[in-house]
Amino acid sequence: MSLLSDEQLIPAFVQAYYAAQAALNSGDRQAAMKAYQDVLAAYKQLAASALEKPHKELAHQQVKTIYDGLSAMPSITTPTPAQSSPPEARGPGFGARDYLTIGFFAVLIVMVLFFKPEYIGLAFADIPGGSPPQWRGGQTEFTLPAGTDLAYDFSSAFRDPDGDRLVFLATESPGLRVSVSGSVVTIEALPGAFGDHQVTVMASDLASVTKVPITIHVV
Repeated sequence: MSLLSDEQLIPAFVQAYYAAQAALNSGDRQAAMKAYQDVLAAYKQLAASALEKPHKELAHQQVKTIYDGLSAMPSITTPTPAQSSPPEARGPGFGARDYLTIGFFAVLIVMVLFFKPEYIGLAFADIPGGSPPQWRGGQTEFTLPAGTDLAYDFSSAFRDPDGDRLVFLATESPGLRVSVSGSVVTIEALPGAFGDHQVTVMASDLASVTKVPITIHVV
C-alpha cells in the first residue's frame, strides 16, 4: 500500500474495511485473508499518522471486527488449476451505497471528525501494542506425491510474546489446493503438478502478521 496523506488515510481505511467485510460475507476465505492484510496495512499507516487518537481507536476496533470474522470462518477449500495464477481480491468502487453498508462505523468517523469525542459520549482506551508473532522454528519443506495431501499443525511453530491469540492464514499456489482450519494447514498436490511450489504461512495477533515461506516438493 502506497504512503497516503493524513487526509487520504480515513477514506482508504474505510474502503479497505468495506472490501474485507464483503470478502467475509462471500464466505471466500482466501479473499478474506488478502482483504485482512489490506486492512492491516491501511491501519498501520493510520496508526503511525498525526491523526487524533479517536480516529485510531475506531480503526483499531474495525480491524478487530475483521480479525474475529476471519477467525470464525469455517475452513473452505478452493481448488487452483495448475496453470492459473493465484486469485487476487479487489475491493469494489466506493459510492453512496457503500456508506450505507458501512453504517455505524462511517457515522462514528464523521462524528469524530467534526465533534469532540466528549460531546458524543465516546470513551477511548489505549490502543494495544506489543510484539509480533515469532517463528519458533519447524518444518518448512515438505515432499508430497501428486494427487495426495498433507495436514500440518503450525500452532507450536509460532508463539506470541504477549500471549495474544493467533489466527493462521496461508496463501494459495498454482497446482495446489490449500485450506486452513484453526492452526492446521492442509495442502493437496493436484495431479500433474510436479515440481517445487511456494506457500506462505502467516500467523497474526491482530496488530501484526508474521510470514514464513514453505516449500512443497511435488513428486
